[in-house]
Amino acid sequence: MILSRSQKRIILLLTILVVLINGIATVPTTDGDSYGTLLVADSLLRYGSLSLENYSREILDLLGPRISMTHGLPFYYFPIGSSQLSLPIVGVADLLGVDVMAQDAILQRVMASISSALIMVLMLRIGMRWRRDWAGWIVPAVFWFGTAISSSTGTSLESHDFAIVFALLAIDTILGMEDKRDVRVWGILGTALFLAYLTRPTFSIFTIYFLLWLYTLSRPLAIKTGLVVGLLLGLFVLFSLNTYGQVLPDYYLPKRLVGGQPGTAIIGNLVSPARGLFIYSSFLALVWLFPKSFLPPRGRGWLILSILWPVTHLLIISRFPHWWGGHSYGPRLMIDCLPGLLLLTLSRWPSPGIAHSCKLRSLILLASLLFSLFANTWQGMFNLYTAHWCNAPDIDDYPEYLFDWHYPQFLANERGHQRRAAEFMAKYHRAAWPRQPRADRDP
Repeated sequence: MILSRSQKRIILLLTILVVLINGIATVPTTDGDSYGTLLVADSLLRYGSLSLENYSREILDLLGPRISMTHGLPFYYFPIGSSQLSLPIVGVADLLGVDVMAQDAILQRVMASISSALIMVLMLRIGMRWRRDWAGWIVPAVFWFGTAISSSTGTSLESHDFAIVFALLAIDTILGMEDKRDVRVWGILGTALFLAYLTRPTFSIFTIYFLLWLYTLSRPLAIKTGLVVGLLLGLFVLFSLNTYGQVLPDYYLPKRLVGGQPGTAIIGNLVSPARGLFIYSSFLALVWLFPKSFLPPRGRGWLILSILWPVTHLLIISRFPHWWGGHSYGPRLMIDCLPGLLLLTLSRWPSPGIAHSCKLRSLILLASLLFSLFANTWQGMFNLYTAHWCNAPDIDDYPEYLFDWHYPQFLANERGHQRRAAEFMAKYHRAAWPRQPRADRDP
């Protein structure tokens, strides 16, 4: 795909804007699950080991429940992919004599800015391949600023960050392959699929559906790509057996898919005031108000990725007892499948002619876009009370507040925070709160 000068300018300006917003965001999120990711990278560089046994008890105590003991050795519980991808940045920091733990927040923000920039660039490339009109860049921009991609991946090095990058890379590669009829990309695709899984295990669902889509386009390419994924997965299993003494690390095992209340979780993940995908990003649903205006001439195999993947992902994360993702903001656990919904939204987005002829529906869609930008980028990245909302009371102890429309997280403020605190104390007669934020083993 040859980009025009104006397209290159749009990509550059939006990427700069993403990095700038990440740099000035004020909501602190680096002390969550991601705290410890860079220490693992430091351990790999210094000691050639994923085990954190070479660090002091004081440092391990700081990590708290993020540490998992295996055969008497302390390991970081969460996925190891982000740690491995952070090796270049941590290596430079080590050469400069930077204490990784002391500067963890800054280094995480650097890595988050890199991944966010890559996400924006890849979404724009996909959008401009998919659409030849203004929707080709409007929709990707809205997807970064108007979904939980901004609030969840923009301010800390979450496991979602680079997993989304590799998923988008695979989609962009296959679209480029279709344009050029070049089937010599199986190595890139297989590696991208495996790295997405290594960084975030829920992307195993993406890998399955992506290979099915690829199979509808080129059976030989799908088979070769699948063999690459299988080979890398086999090597990972051997590595895990040697390192952990089990087939896969704990976080990658399906044993966490137990219990919970799937019905409640599905409703919560879609329309609750704290985690509802269609609340925080209502344009995803409202775009269907318009008559079908565009269908890409690429067959219908892409619908496997854009419909079956999000539905399956929703059903799986709703099986987790901890389906709300702990001390998060908005539908964080649903952002993994947003690359699939990007294709669907690009295909349903009204053309300029239809938008002009459906003025009322266009105004409704515009209002939803403005609210999505407000809820995700402004509130999620700049309003400190959206983080305090999870602590008073602790949302993990009182998850019923996830459905409380009297004080939704996206409208968090000081007055509402104090009012809910008083109501909670009167109802439960608790004095020892709010608790300090903690790292939970979120799905």
